[in-house]
Amino acid sequence: MRRIGQFLLVLVMATATLLPSAPASAASGGCSSVSGRAKYIVCVDVSSQRAWLRRVTSGVVGTTVIGPYTVTTSRYDSGVGDSLTRQGHFVAYNAMRYSITGLEYFIRFYNGQGLHAYPNVGAGYDSHGCVRQTYWVARELYRRLVTGSEGNLVAAGRVEVHIYP
Repeated sequence: MRRIGQFLLVLVMATATLLPSAPASAASGGCSSVSGRAKYIVCVDVSSQRAWLRRVTSGVVGTTVIGPYTVTTSRYDSGVGDSLTRQGHFVAYNAMRYSITGLEYFIRFYNGQGLHAYPNVGAGYDSHGCVRQTYWVARELYRRLVTGSEGNLVAAGRVEVHIYP
């Protein structure tokens, strides 16, 4: 079972690199480090429902590590208070394998909003403010940013999340 999971992760990651490149808003100056401490930036483009994990070296946003990949954000106000995905630049500040509501690989970036795994991602779906990712992508982000060889970068304040319209 583990080999199948590893094969699917490799397949998802290989497929993701074949998708169109990042739009100008997320690929150029729009996805730049704010705090100066960031080692990674998750760039999310709400209009295209795509995201990228990019490495930061000496304060300069560099190569794309993962992506582009499909995500689901809240594009329409459902009238339930703060249900739209908050746009702006945030420092991720909390990560947990399971949230109190049972969401897996949860990385919080604004109040109750965060990046997390979800079974239904893509066209026709809408979140309540979070950025939904496939299980495989969410697990890989969590591995790199929380439990990887560089330590817990979220807890160290070294991961930024940039959300664009």
